[in-house]
Amino acid sequence: KNETGGYDQFNVAINQLIRTWVMQLIKDAAGSRLEDVVDGEYDEGCAVFHQRVGLLFDALGELETAMDMYRVELKMVEKKFGSDHIDMVHPLNNIALVLKDRGTYEEALECYTKALIINEKEYGRDSVEVATTLLNMGGVYQRQGEYDKAIDTY
Repeated sequence: KNETGGYDQFNVAINQLIRTWVMQLIKDAAGSRLEDVVDGEYDEGCAVFHQRVGLLFDALGELETAMDMYRVELKMVEKKFGSDHIDMVHPLNNIALVLKDRGTYEEALECYTKALIINEKEYGRDSVEVATTLLNMGGVYQRQGEYDKAIDTY
């Protein structure tokens, strides 16, 4: 008999409770700012916060919460700078990644296409930024089983 078995189970339970509690605290903190940005009010610190919280939840597999955070950031950036501004690329790419992970490929491609247009305008067709966006789009085509499109895009 493992004498520490009870403690091991207890530690797992406590760690899970702490994780759940911390996740809820972060969700609540992010949610409290949502009321302030309903109309897309731009606050750089708030935008960065939502991006980082989105990345955290994305990494933890909490895709819906990640998407909520990325959409807040996108809305603020769009209202402040316009829909074709270079600062739109990061939230568009983050949203596209979540959409790809959820299997909503057409929506992911729409976000990547918007990011591609912005990157081409800002950096030119032969830039690393454009190549990265095309690579991401190719990954979506590959997931869809559209291998010819994936190859063309890569």
